[in-house]
Amino acid sequence: EDFVPLAGELEEVTEISWRSADQLAVLGRREAGTDQVFLVGLDGGTPPSSAGNSVTGLVTISGAPGQPLVAGTDDGNIWISNDRLNWQNVVEGSSPTFPG
Repeated sequence: EDFVPLAGELEEVTEISWRSADQLAVLGRREAGTDQVFLVGLDGGTPPSSAGNSVTGLVTISGAPGQPLVAGTDDGNIWISNDRLNWQNVVEGSSPTFPG
């Protein structure tokens, strides 16, 4: 009936992508922080959790159920994360997306 607020403790959200059927990958920041990727459950009660170490200059995020998170930076690099701890720089480029 009503909207459920998600990630209310994030000060600014710049990108959102599906992570799974019940979770979003959100590019944003907490108060006085730097932009980073957070995993946000759709239940509205679970606080956002960090999706790994911070990568400087993140501007885009893309994800899909069962796929790694992919992010682009303002200096033209694509980063990928297959787990919740590490981001790896994989190629030059911008605006990564998944087909579909």
